[in-house]
Amino acid sequence: MYNQAGVDALDEVRAVVASFGAPIAFRKLYGLLNAMEMHVEETPYSVEALQHLGKALEATARLYQVDQQKHTQLVWRRR
Repeated sequence: MYNQAGVDALDEVRAVVASFGAPIAFRKLYGLLNAMEMHVEETPYSVEALQHLGKALEATARLYQVDQQKHTQLVWRRR
């Protein structure tokens, strides 16, 4: 069953990632965000897997030295 509420819940995370700008280096962030969205599209889904994808998103933001304020927004939105 398609989980529109789960997909909609990622809108805030998507907005934060979009605020990072368009450099190609951020394609990995978008890839992880898309993986999160695909994961929650269908129920049931694994909360544990979603948490791991979120941690990967945070780690990638750190790798590219995303502005600390935006990184904090990303962590806060994910929770």
